[in-house]
Amino acid sequence: MFDLHRLLRYFLYRWQNAALSAVKQKFYRIKNSSFFTT
Repeated sequence: MFDLHRLLRYFLYRWQNAALSAVKQKFYRIKNSSFFTT
């Protein structure tokens, strides 16, 4: 049986993880650069 809800939830979880890691990488790159001088 093809479970559409499970597949959709799996793809949503994967996309959420990818977006979260991308935002973290961008934040760390900005934080490590000399843009913020604290």
